Formats: sequence, C-alpha cells, structure tokens
Amino acid sequence: RFNSPRALFESRRGRCGEFANLFGTYCRALGFDARFIRDFTDHVWVEVWSARQQRWLHADSCEGLIDRPNMYEQGWGKKLNYCIGATHDSVADVTRRYTRKFYSDDFQARRREYAPDENTSDRIFLQMGGALRQMNNVGKGRLEDLEKREKTEAKFFGTVQLSGVWDVDYREGRISGSIAWKAARHELGDNTTKEEGEEKKDDIKEDTQTFFVESVYPSSRHKDLTIIVQPSMSSNVPSPTTNTHPECIIVSGVPAARTMTNGISVVIVDEASGCILQSAAYSNWSTVGCFLDTVPDGRIIAICFIRDDEQDGSKTVSSIDDSASKKLGRIGGFDIEAATMSTNSWLFYVGQLNYHPKWATCLASSDSKQSIKVSLQLNITSPVKARLRSEVNTVPAVVSTRLPESTMPLKTQLVASSFQKRVAFNAYMENGGSQNSTVTGYTTRHGAPIYLIDDTAFPFQKSDGQTHDPIPNDS
Repeated sequence: RFNSPRALFESRRGRCGEFANLFGTYCRALGFDARFIRDFTDHVWVEVWSARQQRWLHADSCEGLIDRPNMYEQGWGKKLNYCIGATHDSVADVTRRYTRKFYSDDFQARRREYAPDENTSDRIFLQMGGALRQMNNVGKGRLEDLEKREKTEAKFFGTVQLSGVWDVDYREGRISGSIAWKAARHELGDNTTKEEGEEKKDDIKEDTQTFFVESVYPSSRHKDLTIIVQPSMSSNVPSPTTNTHPECIIVSGVPAARTMTNGISVVIVDEASGCILQSAAYSNWSTVGCFLDTVPDGRIIAICFIRDDEQDGSKTVSSIDDSASKKLGRIGGFDIEAATMSTNSWLFYVGQLNYHPKWATCLASSDSKQSIKVSLQLNITSPVKARLRSEVNTVPAVVSTRLPESTMPLKTQLVASSFQKRVAFNAYMENGGSQNSTVTGYTTRHGAPIYLIDDTAFPFQKSDGQTHDPIPNDS
C-alpha cells in the first residue's frame, strides 16, 4: 500500500486510507483546510473546514458521502471508541461528532481500554497539539484561528451530547467492500427497532434479491472461462431431454443467477481467476447503476433482463434516468437504448466494466431460443491461491466422494471436530488432491464423514449441514 499521492495517482488502487489520502490532497490543492480522521475501529476519512459554515464537515470519499457523521454509528452499526482528527499543526479527539452515546456505560467502557479517564485523554491530546504547533512554528494568526475553532467545536460537542439524538436519520449499511467482508466487520447496517428492521427488509426485497451464496469458485484448474446468458426456464428443474440449466446466467458450468419477471439479473466475475464474485437481481436500472458504481473497473459482468409488458411496473423497470444512464455508461458495449425498448422481451449482455473488449456482446431479442455464449482464455500463469470459506446450514446439490482414509480414517472422521476436518481436507489438497481431481471443497456435519464436492455441487441448498469451498484470497 502506498502513502505517496504520486504513487496513488499511478496505481489507482486502495482502500479507505488511500481514498482519504487522495481526497485530502485534492482539498488542500484547492485551498481547503482538511484533516485526516482515524477511527480506532478501523476506518479512515477526512474532515474539511467550511469557512462559510464555520465548522468541520465530515467527508468520506470511500463511500462518496459528505456531512453524514451518523453514518458509522447509526448506519453501519459501528461500536466506536476513538475518532482522532489530525493535521500538520493540530490533533483533536472528534469522537463526539460521530456518536450520540458518548456518556453511555458501554461507550465509556470501550474508551477506558485506551485511557483511564476522560481528563487524562483530553490532557494527552492537548499536549500532542501543543507539541505539533511548537514543532511547526505556527504563527500567531493561525494559533488564534485554531483556538477559535476548538472553542466552537467544544461547544457543539456539548450541545449534541446533551440532546442524545441525531438531527437526521441514516439507516444505510456500508457501501464499499464485498458483502462477506462487510458482514465479518458487522458493517452491513444497524436496525435499532424491529419495525425499522422489517421496513428495511421489505424495501430491500422490492429492489434486490441475492442468490445462493455471495461468491463461488468453479475450479482453480479452469483456464477457460465460459459465460452463457439465456432466457430462464419456468421450471426450477433441469430439463431431462436437453440437460439445460433453469438459470439465466451460467459461468463455467456453474448456475450463477435466476431471475424474476420484470427483473435484471447481474453476475460479477473476477477477470483474472474466473471466480463468481457476486450474483444479484434488481427490479430497476437505477438500482443496478448504484450497485455497479461500487464495482472496480475491469470486472467481467453478465446481465439478463426479462421484461413482461403485461405486468404493472414494466415501464418503471425499463426507464433509465440521467444518473443511472451515466453509471450504466461504464459497461463497455452495453446498449442502453435496447434496455428501454418495449419491443424486446429479453436483453442479454456479457462484457467488462469501463472497457469495451472485442468479445463484449449485447443482444436484445424476443426469440426464446436465442442466447449468448462467450468463451475466454484466462491468463493464469500460476495456481490461484485459495482459502476455505464456510457456508453454514447448506448442503451441496451432489457430492463427489468421501475423503480418502489414507488422509483421515473413517472412524476418526466420525468423531473429529470441525477444525480437525478442515486440517485434514487442507492436507489432502496439499498432498496432491487438488491435482488429481476436480475437488473444490467439502461438506460435513457433526458425527458425519467428510464428503468432497466439485463444480456440480452448486447451487447449495439450505439445510443443517456445513459446507466449505475455496475462493481466491483477493476475491
């Protein structure tokens, strides 16, 4: 990871720290006073001084939001403790801007892990600020300006903590990052009441449906990537005569997405490994545009849009406003006009975000026999590093075979713990199992053997078992 803005301009990659670094650089280049905010629960953003409003404005460039200080506690559900603002000549504890629970027992308990009491904490920051100003020979005018800001801010902090409530509600979870990563960090969102939670679930259900698991990994041995987009069959059972999948998007033989009538299915695939990163369906193009706005350039994207003009809301689904049109413009070779035309029943697309490769294909049709198939050669020069991901309460569609007794005897498998089974599977893969078969993971439960699974195991079904499958480290 780079700290130098010059290096970041070239790499154009990073996380919250790099976003904050570049945004702060831009602000200072334009003459604004900006300070970096370090959240001890692992996040970084920027505050910008507004001369007109005479206050610091929260600015999270990673999320693309301005002046939403309640985003972390009320939206993401973060358990904050310390948020520290720093510039070249000042340092301050700005935690009170980002919480309305500062004096609660739980909040104070989290802060006591870093300082014995608030007086000690304030004294530390006061000493740090004084040392910075002395080191940088801050002039009299600047000192007066900083002291004025500090007094105004202290008064504001006291007022908002007495109120104990936010002026405006913010109920959205974190935008950036994969679903699995956000879930692991408990940043998907915080619903404070049952009623609010139920309403939020209903709103999400109207706009999006997520399928199976967030990501699957067909096989580390596939050097060819094949993506098929086709009209979805009405039945959920593969046809016995054609052996075709009922799903509308299939990646290297793995069913990746079903769709809903008047719905837009979207599948994101890693361009380097062929890993299916995300699979979801949306009810309108505006929501699709917002989702794609969070996906990095270069990702392979497959889209299947099925229109039903006889159903109410069809025109709403097909309509695309200027904002959505701009976001969808990132999809190289995507025919936006075809998405809004009512004469075609289906729209199929395979291509890349922010690129327009020769193989990108977009097809609008009303012929149920038409589909698109794109085959690509993956540039895998070395085996893809994979790690095991657990899917609890799921079972595979089929199993391949049982873990060989040479790796772990059957009697041992029946009494082994989850950790011991994981170790045994990893040992099997390291000792040649990954080269001699198409194994991609295993499924098991307490008191049962270890059953190996391959590409045919997808999609997983809900049950009381436990399934593990490997996905790339950087997916």
